[in-house]
Amino acid sequence: MKELTPAICLTIAVLIGSPGLSVGADFQNGLTAFQSGDYASAFREWVPLAKQGNASAQGNLGVLYEKGLGVPRDSKTAMKWYSLAAKQGLSSAQYNLFVLFFYGRGVAKDYVRALAWANIAASSGNKDAIKAREVAKKRMTPPQIAKAQKLARNFVAKKNTKAETRIKPAPDGQMLVPASSGSGFAVSFDGHIITNYHVIQGCQRVKINLNGRSISTRLVTYDPRNDLALLKGDFRPVTVLPLSTRSPELLQDVYVAGYPFGRNVSTSIKVTKGIVSSLIGAGNNFVNIQIDAALQPGNSGGPILNEKGNVIGVAVSILDKIKTLKKFGSLSENTNFGIKANLVKSVLEISNVSSPEPNKTPISKTQLGNMISDGTYYLSCWMTKTQTEKMRSKKIIFPNSL
Repeated sequence: MKELTPAICLTIAVLIGSPGLSVGADFQNGLTAFQSGDYASAFREWVPLAKQGNASAQGNLGVLYEKGLGVPRDSKTAMKWYSLAAKQGLSSAQYNLFVLFFYGRGVAKDYVRALAWANIAASSGNKDAIKAREVAKKRMTPPQIAKAQKLARNFVAKKNTKAETRIKPAPDGQMLVPASSGSGFAVSFDGHIITNYHVIQGCQRVKINLNGRSISTRLVTYDPRNDLALLKGDFRPVTVLPLSTRSPELLQDVYVAGYPFGRNVSTSIKVTKGIVSSLIGAGNNFVNIQIDAALQPGNSGGPILNEKGNVIGVAVSILDKIKTLKKFGSLSENTNFGIKANLVKSVLEISNVSSPEPNKTPISKTQLGNMISDGTYYLSCWMTKTQTEKMRSKKIIFPNSL
């Protein structure tokens, strides 16, 4: 049997909605250092965050100790950091605990505890854990399997009880408030949502608003350079928007869906129509396309669709009118940009997320409208009042969030 290996959570394990978790500069600095092979610098960036309770940093320190990257290999210390992160709900750390117990690394070999952690991680959709628990069951007796299932259920029940009874009021300035908003769209029937990275940047929590319900999400992965983020909510979308496999075409008709200006105008989804004006973005950015369909603050992360109902891009930005006035002496009109769908497809492939096949023929406006309404979501970004001041220069913050 091929030996199972620890899951590296460095690029995909930042959770939103758990204590101390946000996509901050320190975490990103550590990630950049790790990706360049500078493990010692990554360690220095993540240690303070981990001590403050950041589960992603804790999980990543576990990986460094487990694999001996930048620090001496130490399975016991890896176990400590994995345990702290796992108790906060980090599924990759939960899976890594399975690996340690399954092989007896830094701890006595224990198939029951191994399977319990695999079950807990699998309940969050962790694909490694889903496969691993089947491997573990082949070595276990039915009573052992039943005991592991009971341990997993007790852990989940205890965690839910603690969450329900946590009623201490937050200190002034530390209470979470809805600070900004954006748009997103479903890309899988498992509850995966694509949006822009700048929509979720700095957020302590990101919530999907669906039919009067507010659904918390976790951040699966993100790409700051190309401004994409993949979220997962605990729900089953009615409609998933398929990604086009064809390159955008000049003069192609497009429809942009989203929630411009948040809910200040109305709670209904808004759709604008236009064409593909250019196959590249500003400054010869080949990742983007230019469209003339209207975009406003709050449209960010919404889908750009063709007449078949396939997503050809993700709404991302508008050309700054003040800057163009200063540079060219005139105001820009209808100069807006989207991220090409092939970048979204790459994010899904890396994250092992399956999306439906694209539609092959044009659909009616009624069908398209229903798809857009059911597959596009209003996303709210929650921060502390203190954070809103820090983020005000980076994103549009609601006026009433202070």
